[in-house]
Amino acid sequence: MAQNEAIKLALPKTLGDYLNANKASFLSVIPRHVDGERMLRVALSCVSRSEKLQSCTLPSVLRSVMQSSILGLELDVNGEAYLVPFKGQAQLIVGYKGMIKLARQSKEIESVHSGFVIEGDEFDFDDGTEAYVRHKKRLRTAGDLQALYNKQEDPSHQAIAWYAAARMRGARYPQVKVLDQYDVEKIHRMSKSANNGPWVQHYDEMGVKTAIRAAAKTWPLSSNLSRVLAAEERTEREGTVGTDDLFPEMKGLIDAGAIEAEGGTVEKPKSGVDTLEQKLNAGKQREPGEEG
Repeated sequence: MAQNEAIKLALPKTLGDYLNANKASFLSVIPRHVDGERMLRVALSCVSRSEKLQSCTLPSVLRSVMQSSILGLELDVNGEAYLVPFKGQAQLIVGYKGMIKLARQSKEIESVHSGFVIEGDEFDFDDGTEAYVRHKKRLRTAGDLQALYNKQEDPSHQAIAWYAAARMRGARYPQVKVLDQYDVEKIHRMSKSANNGPWVQHYDEMGVKTAIRAAAKTWPLSSNLSRVLAAEERTEREGTVGTDDLFPEMKGLIDAGAIEAEGGTVEKPKSGVDTLEQKLNAGKQREPGEEG
């Protein structure tokens, strides 16, 4: 096909039509072990449950689903990743469990454990040369439940500490990072999105993500986790939501392929690369041990 040849396509009436029309490109770029058909079905389910996501642009939904699939993270399953609306665009947010999954893609990391501590839990740690974390949760009482019903406590601001512990292969002791309320609140207040988004709705989970990000500064990172952490830092600085620029080359191609009018034409990108697969794979090398 000529470099500037136009593709004649009809305007999709629904997100399902749009995703189906772009299914071949989607399946061509995601890792082979990812069930692309299932990811598309899950994406449709996520959008169907949110009126705000239904108002987002179709290319932004496809882009976010592609990013999640390339990372190997499940949307809205087990807290790995989420689709979130932001200024008319669907954005991918990687949860702390997704970060742990990405960390395990590194050949050098054997395991990662993280969590948050509620007042009354049994908790002890050492982050020195013989590091360890011991955490035994306190079972909640009927009084705790009644206080929650009476709105006497905010369930999103209960933790007093957040931690992440990673054990390297062959290591006797894990690498431990523990943050207290001062540490997490300092990061929270520095964020330009402190008063909206995940910090408001999921404070303790964001605290765990903060602990993982702090701990990961000394970890041998997989390429995917490196991308996510860099995007998270830009998000905090700029006050945006999600990880829109995980794969910048993807954003340009999907936006260029957005269908503008029924029966209209869409110009191919003038980069000389005819397919999204070629563009994403150009110069790309996976780390040894990473699935693809």
